[in-house]
Amino acid sequence: MVESEVMDRQKDVNGATVDIFTETGDYRERWKHLEDDIERLIMRTADFVVFINKKSEIDWQTSKHYDDNIKIDKQKNNNTLNRAALLESMLDSGLPRVDYYKNLIAESIARSLDLDYRNAEIMLDRAEKFIKARRSEMSRYWYLIAAASMTLPFLLVGICLWLWRTDFVALLGKAGFILVLSSSAGAIGAVFSVIVRSGQFNFDSSAVRRLHYLEGGARIWAGAFSGFLAALAVKSELVLASLYRGETRDYLILLTAFVAGAGERLVGSIMARVENERAGQDEIE
Repeated sequence: MVESEVMDRQKDVNGATVDIFTETGDYRERWKHLEDDIERLIMRTADFVVFINKKSEIDWQTSKHYDDNIKIDKQKNNNTLNRAALLESMLDSGLPRVDYYKNLIAESIARSLDLDYRNAEIMLDRAEKFIKARRSEMSRYWYLIAAASMTLPFLLVGICLWLWRTDFVALLGKAGFILVLSSSAGAIGAVFSVIVRSGQFNFDSSAVRRLHYLEGGARIWAGAFSGFLAALAVKSELVLASLYRGETRDYLILLTAFVAGAGERLVGSIMARVENERAGQDEIE
């Protein structure tokens, strides 16, 4: 760096001369006017400062010397800033370790301002990978919680029906008892299917939490209804009549209801449809 540039770097954002060689090394005085806004400091140099502000937002500021004399690659720098803004918007309040991911994003901005665009991209790639993985985990958690919560009433009803089956058979009749119990079996089959396939879900928590609850609950109801219809069809001898005769008939009907409930996977995903529509809108824009 030539001598004139060294002298230029001795001027802070207010135009006052500061001897950088007599400072503590962290340029505290140069950016003192921002101290009330800084919640967490990421990087502070003679030419720029990157920090998390009091609103928990990523912020930065550059010096007059930086703006007037440093030749940045505008395309690469803007690409970094745009990706950083997008990733920051993906940080939901319920996401674990939000501060950690926000630090990664802020570090990428600091690298870009320091003209190290390659490492800025590496930091953003890493942050994006981690954020998407955590959002997928959170989405899966919401979905499973909704499905399990909706299954619990069906499970309790099924247990009560079975424990006091003599009384309920007298109350509902044998056919009614089997049909109601089959609904519980269908719901249990549905949640079993959801749990088995949970590792294959590729949802994103950009879909609001209530939508996860709606779909998780709807699939259990679909399973219960499928179990009821399957049992009704068998009881009416509309299907597989020759296979459901004898003393084990009622158990086979319940097994059929369970399998029918597991067929909830055939129902289209509400969240997947919402995310596809959102992706289509982004492409149009």
